[in-house]
Amino acid sequence: MKRIALLLLVAACGGTYQAPPPVASIALPDGSQLKPYDPAQPGQARPQGLAQAAGRVYVTLTNQRDGPVNAGPGFLAAFVPSTGAITLIDLGGSDGKQCQNPGSVRTSADGYLYANCSGNFSGTDAARAIVEVNPLSNTVTRRAVIPDGRIPNGVAAAARKIWTGDAMAISRPPTVFSIDRTTFTADATAPVPVDCQKSTYSYVADVMTIGGDVYALCGSDISGELYRLDPDTGAIKAHTRVGPIPTELAGLDDGRIVVVNAGDNTLTVVTPTASGLDARTALTFASGTLNLQDVRAFGRTVFTVATGNNTAQRIDLDAQGARKWSRRRTSARAPGRGTSSRWTTRRPSCPIAARTPSPPRTGSPRNDRLPRPPPRRGPAATPRASGADGGAQGGDRRAVALGDRRRLGRAR
Repeated sequence: MKRIALLLLVAACGGTYQAPPPVASIALPDGSQLKPYDPAQPGQARPQGLAQAAGRVYVTLTNQRDGPVNAGPGFLAAFVPSTGAITLIDLGGSDGKQCQNPGSVRTSADGYLYANCSGNFSGTDAARAIVEVNPLSNTVTRRAVIPDGRIPNGVAAAARKIWTGDAMAISRPPTVFSIDRTTFTADATAPVPVDCQKSTYSYVADVMTIGGDVYALCGSDISGELYRLDPDTGAIKAHTRVGPIPTELAGLDDGRIVVVNAGDNTLTVVTPTASGLDARTALTFASGTLNLQDVRAFGRTVFTVATGNNTAQRIDLDAQGARKWSRRRTSARAPGRGTSSRWTTRRPSCPIAARTPSPPRTGSPRNDRLPRPPPRRGPAATPRASGADGGAQGGDRRAVALGDRRRLGRAR
């Protein structure tokens, strides 16, 4: 049984400012606090995605009970790391059923939060949506209905469109499709196929905006493929092979992309080039590091989470020689004892930058695409390893990692 582990990792930053230290851990809300449809059968928080905005950390809560069954509406939980204060944001709308089973959450360049709601994975229920949240008021500002036959998985906020993957890839290739940010409705254009070789199943594992482009990650039981897409049209610019059962991707500050692959326990580093994408295996994790579920990158320091042994890894990609990484055990419970109900933290060393959201769009969207990162300097470095807790010099911002991509109906 997979375990859920939510871990806030911290990278050092320059300057004299020191953010207030975080509390040691934060208890997740009990199912009775999450507006269960049947008070006699509440669910569990079961966190999925995570993003930073307005000085807080926002976590999607799927609010499910065993089955899994959606026990209530989806929620965002806004955490203040220094105090442990939690604000719950109900994503379910007036009837509590307009968003169920939320997964990813991402912050746009103009400060809004966007989350995908996958519903019950039938592809026909009304609980499938993309929701927009204003982090200053902690309210849902808009909701986009998902066309029948599609299940949103992952979310990437570009300047003019919100992109999401379609997890309902049974007899056809996985696809991505977009939500227009002006009208906040699904685009009428056909979804974009992002296929990868498979034996049994394939799916869209993640989508993300990096350096002004949208990246979509196709995963299968035997392979994986990373696609680079135009953020306005969805046109495929390039694609490259990564490892099997890829779960997440993240962007480095030099323009490269990192992908964790649960199928072969590897970390892939992808370099965009003038002619395409160049993928290299940067690290094969020790056999005891199982079920790679999340990756975050800050500077050239990478943080990964493995739920098979409840650990988080910090990897210095600039270190020369052998791989350098350290491991920290999370606070999730042991196998067979259910899911973790606490959020663990480590001391932050710089503040989360607060961005003021712009008003919801009623006319032409602003040209507020994410800036491209600076060019890479020098040759690629080989990661090196030291013993557990060996440490690595950090990046320049907070690093956040989320364990367990437990999804209703998602193949693993």
